[in-house]
Amino acid sequence: MNPELVYIAWVMASVGLFALGGTTWKPWRRYGLPVFGFFVLTNLGVDSLHSALAMGTLCGVLHLPYGDKTVWAVRFPVFASYSVAPVFIVKGRWLEFAVWIGITSVLLSLAFLASRNAKLQWVMKWKVWEMLAGFLIAASFIPHLP
Repeated sequence: MNPELVYIAWVMASVGLFALGGTTWKPWRRYGLPVFGFFVLTNLGVDSLHSALAMGTLCGVLHLPYGDKTVWAVRFPVFASYSVAPVFIVKGRWLEFAVWIGITSVLLSLAFLASRNAKLQWVMKWKVWEMLAGFLIAASFIPHLP
């Protein structure tokens, strides 16, 4: 199968399941996303152990708090952790790994602030923030996939 088609399916599913988990049933995000990701990784040739470790980490990360009652000292690292799961499949590309952690934490923090600002909510609806989070999770894996 063409890996690029798998990347597209991974990104679409990640965006959809993250947003769906925010709208309806949290397990869509917390469990559905890692299960789908496991099949993506194994389909692309990542061994089952490393796929399970990456997706188990993602599952744990998706249980961390980031809402309005969470202080920024916790929220910022939570956003950064959304790009940590690929650590099990990095294979020497540590710069790309670090860059994605930085991109994810900064973009999600700025988008979170915008979604909570009365003057900027028309640009950054909460659902857009959720879809951005889902996109960044999936995108953080792609540089490390075949």
